[in-house]
Formats: sequence, C-alpha cells, structure tokens
Amino acid sequence: MQQVIYIILTAIGAIIGAYIQNFLNRKSSIETKVQEIKEERYRSTLVYMRCYLNPENIKQFLMNDPFIHSLDDKFEIKKHCKRKVVEFYYSSILFSSDNVLLKMRDFTENPSELAFLETALAMRRDLWGNKTRLEVNNLSLND
Repeated sequence: MQQVIYIILTAIGAIIGAYIQNFLNRKSSIETKVQEIKEERYRSTLVYMRCYLNPENIKQFLMNDPFIHSLDDKFEIKKHCKRKVVEFYYSSILFSSDNVLLKMRDFTENPSELAFLETALAMRRDLWGNKTRLEVNNLSLND
C-alpha cells in the first residue's frame, strides 16, 4: 500500500512540476518577445525623433520606410516623422512604462533635443533597468 501511495504522489509531483515548468517557460518566452518588441519599437521611435529634429540628416539612418526616402522637403520629412512618432506612442501604450509614455508625449507636444534625450533615457531604463548618473545635458552631440 505504501508503494502505491508513493507512486501516486510521485506521479502527482511530476505532473505539478511539468505544469509549473511549462508555465514558467511560457512566461519567459512572452517576456523575451515583449523585450524584443520594445527594443525594435524604441529604436525606430528614436530614429524618427532624430529625423524630426534634424531632417537634413535623414540619410545617416538606415530606415525600413521606403516612403521617407522619397521625401525631399524638410517640412514633409518632419511631418512624416512626427506622424510615425505619434503612431509609435499610441502602440506603445500596450507595453511601455508610464515614464516612457509621458516622455514620448512630451516630445510630441514640444519636440526638442532635451525631450529627445529624456525619452531615450526613459526607454533605456524601461528596457534594461539601468540607472544612470549621466545628466541629459551631457548626452547631447553637437551635430
């Protein structure tokens, strides 16, 4: 009788263990996918933000946007980039931290180098949890 109980308990333990392992693997897979989505979205958003601020430098960036490369007018480039940043803002509501959303909103309402850098640092913290001692004014390049 003890052997039967031992076998039943072992089987139940194995089933519970397999369930927990499956749950943890799925959770890890989802977290990895969300991280990859965030990285790609944040990278794209930052490129569009840079192009909005400096449309004359658009050729510096490798972009998967055939439409933008057909634009010659700086105003049209800025308009397109702003639309893309707003689009990314709304889709980011699904997965971005509150701070990233607030900084992206600030940029869309008042685009500036400072707002760009604050958004980039918020994205960095959201992706990697990095705290930094750098100040935003120390990150700006003179380009």
